[in-house]
Amino acid sequence: MTAKSNTVPPPVKRARLASVTYPYHPLNLCVDLAKAVREIGNGKGEVSRKLIASHMNVDEGSSDFAQKLASAKYYGLIDGRSAYTLTEISRALFYPTHDPEKERKVALLKAVQTPEAFIELLRKYDGSRPHSPELIGNVLHSEMGIPDSWKQRVATFFLRSLEYAGALSTDGFIRHGAELEKLEHHSSHDHPRKDTHIDHSVPQHSTPPVEKPLHQSAVNPPQKTQLQSDSIVWQFGSVLRVETPPEISREMWEKLNLYVQVLKPSS
Repeated sequence: MTAKSNTVPPPVKRARLASVTYPYHPLNLCVDLAKAVREIGNGKGEVSRKLIASHMNVDEGSSDFAQKLASAKYYGLIDGRSAYTLTEISRALFYPTHDPEKERKVALLKAVQTPEAFIELLRKYDGSRPHSPELIGNVLHSEMGIPDSWKQRVATFFLRSLEYAGALSTDGFIRHGAELEKLEHHSSHDHPRKDTHIDHSVPQHSTPPVEKPLHQSAVNPPQKTQLQSDSIVWQFGSVLRVETPPEISREMWEKLNLYVQVLKPSS
């Protein structure tokens, strides 16, 4: 009779689950899917999965189509479950309202930084020249739990998506943050306000018709009048009248000077 072994069998290894979301397709293919949602729903209404599949001429039940839908959501291009709508990123991409080229570039840069796996990779590699897809894939697998069968594909999608979004320079450096900052900074200065450097505590009234009195001041200098309240009134003809205290602080003089500059004729 043989003795029963007390050896405990090793635990069954389970597939490690990814700790982050990651796309199954590069960004450009998912933009094509978002375009289908835009074209069917006219950019506003919800669009069913069935209609999207029909519009793209693909099998509704295929795993590839399901992966494209999931990936488009991970990039922040569409939202929904059985029916889908465009997100704010897609609306900026397809319906720019101010500067089409800049708004589309910003939208793509925001899309590529939306999947959680890509966020982590950008934190690691942005501003530097990334490693090969094989080494990036190892980072995805060891640090984020992305399956071994997907790690290198996701690394390739990451680099291709950066290139599509304009965040990969010709010399191979990732310039995502720099490009986004440059575009958003330029957008905020496209149409500067005329009164950007004017103290808003000075009343901003429409320019009165003071050209003649100002040009005549060399011939007819302003009349200075001392009032009982210790105020001084500077009278320029019968049109312009300025009342000041006997002594003006530096701060008050600067405000008055700014106001006078507002009134300065253009020619």
